Amino acid sequence: MRRWPGERPEGRPRNLLGFKDATGNPRRGKDHARHVWAGKGERSWMVDGTFLVVRKIRVALDAWNALSLED
Repeated sequence: MRRWPGERPEGRPRNLLGFKDATGNPRRGKDHARHVWAGKGERSWMVDGTFLVVRKIRVALDAWNALSLED
């Protein structure tokens, strides 16, 4: 795993694109209602459902790994 200048060894590692991966889940019921479940303001077929967003990223690893951290 690559480390970035000034990064602590005990810190969260970065993914291939240099971002720190993290997941945050709502803990309170009202946060679920606001951020997870689709409510009355959504289309009728979506009410009481949730959204899923997927982003597929293709990384040319050989070219990526050849770059310096500064690049």
